[in-house]
Amino acid sequence: MRQIQVDEDVFDYIKRESAWEDGNPNGTLRRLFGIKKTLEIRSVKSVVKRTVTSKEKKADLLTMIRFGMLHEGQSLRFRYREPLANEYSAKVSGNGLNWKGEHYSMSRLVAVILKIEKHDIPSGSYRGPAYWYTAEGKSIKDLWEIYLLD
Repeated sequence: MRQIQVDEDVFDYIKRESAWEDGNPNGTLRRLFGIKKTLEIRSVKSVVKRTVTSKEKKADLLTMIRFGMLHEGQSLRFRYREPLANEYSAKVSGNGLNWKGEHYSMSRLVAVILKIEKHDIPSGSYRGPAYWYTAEGKSIKDLWEIYLLD
């Protein structure tokens, strides 16, 4: 990674004219210049072994949109470990998914679909990002893990 120096007034302009978040100037500049993030998708398990804790930041679709990992209106496909009677897809809408004209969180829509399909997750814990995939086959969970590693 390279470093650049900017004048104080340029730095102030960037902070003032953008949604400066989490002290991430690189992400801010990407948004300002319209530069999409190039993702090297590898198995997240091969990159790092991590345990998810309740304090860890949960997958945030709006953040993924801001960083060019997803886009508003993008279609995501639902995948489950067992064959389903129907195929399901929903569109990214803000920080959730739009399905049949209704807004859902990823996890809530997983629960709705599995109820329709008469499947159940015994723990009742529907980890939504693990079930939603891009057309290229990238799971939202894996994309979020890559975002967290940056």
